[in-house]
Amino acid sequence: MNEFVIRNATLAYTAQDAQRPLELSRGLLEVHNIRHVDRQVSRYPSPVHASAIVFQTGSASFDGAVDLLSFSRPIYQGMVSLSAVPLVTLGPVLRGFPLSIKGGILEARGDIQADTNGTLARLSHVQIADLHADYIASSDPAVIQAGRRAATIARQAAREPQLKLELAELLVNGEFGFQNQTRAPHYRLFLRDATLSAQQVYNHDTQSESNFALSGLLMGEGHAWVHGAFRSGTPQADVALDVRVIDAPLRDLNEMLRAHLRLDVARGNLSVYSQLLVRNGHVAGYVKPIFSDVKIYGPQDADQGLWHQVWEHIADGVRQMLENRRQHDVATVVDLSGPVAGPHTSTLQVLGNALRNAYIQAIVPGFERSIRIRPRDPAADSR
Repeated sequence: MNEFVIRNATLAYTAQDAQRPLELSRGLLEVHNIRHVDRQVSRYPSPVHASAIVFQTGSASFDGAVDLLSFSRPIYQGMVSLSAVPLVTLGPVLRGFPLSIKGGILEARGDIQADTNGTLARLSHVQIADLHADYIASSDPAVIQAGRRAATIARQAAREPQLKLELAELLVNGEFGFQNQTRAPHYRLFLRDATLSAQQVYNHDTQSESNFALSGLLMGEGHAWVHGAFRSGTPQADVALDVRVIDAPLRDLNEMLRAHLRLDVARGNLSVYSQLLVRNGHVAGYVKPIFSDVKIYGPQDADQGLWHQVWEHIADGVRQMLENRRQHDVATVVDLSGPVAGPHTSTLQVLGNALRNAYIQAIVPGFERSIRIRPRDPAADSR
């Protein structure tokens, strides 16, 4: 056989309850000069080209060479390219996982090699544009189980000896959120106009350092930056983080404050500074939230119910204390030092927990520690 050609092929996958299938269409596969050769002469004797339309609007192509006859399965090498692939179509596949994805356009390029030793994919560039992704924390047992399953799959993929991934550059922009459905009321924290970049990321054993950076607007207004580095191939997570949030309006965090403290903030800003090092199963670091120009009670609440007014009356004492402080700033430091939750906690889980600590577990206890309620001063009311 000298050549093998498939034209205008269609491959579809229909997930349960999906409105439309995930479809590869207008597929083309061409393999030329198919023959069995001495391995010393040529490892991949047959040129190959493959292309398809991906999920209606994207495209994919592969150009390289293949050996179809020497082994029980084909071995190949070549260049792969993905363009304008819409990630929103993956929604049905992700159903049941604690993720919500809207938008997202994938571009990727690199080379791939598969032989008897496994598969090695070296991606020189991966970019995802206009992605809106939320992680969902829920008390629903099905969602909790799905989250554990996703973590298990990620760990297995990261440790799969037959699959090695090397990513030179990753760039993602869009909006990243965290939905907490375990509290009442539910609330959502998010980074708008966010950009995530990472360099030299691997899923296999290596002692080289990978760097990443995340920036955006917390709740659409407060400037936030996360810089870090981590090593793959270590028995336990090995990561360093530097987190900063500057002047995020507290009123935008009212849903979170209501859920954790039953408290409404009329005015004020939040800044957060944090450094974290995870190594040898131990966490060392801190989170320092700073609250400035805080006002808890306001005249706009005067028409609320009796018990609400009683609470706001107490909160007004807090306001007076805060507003009488020099520079109107209140700061506290939350120590994050201690053992990692589990000996096999992945780097991704550590990063997620660290960011949750920085934005939630530091803000709420920090607010409580910074505020000391005192009796209302009648003289202050007469001023």
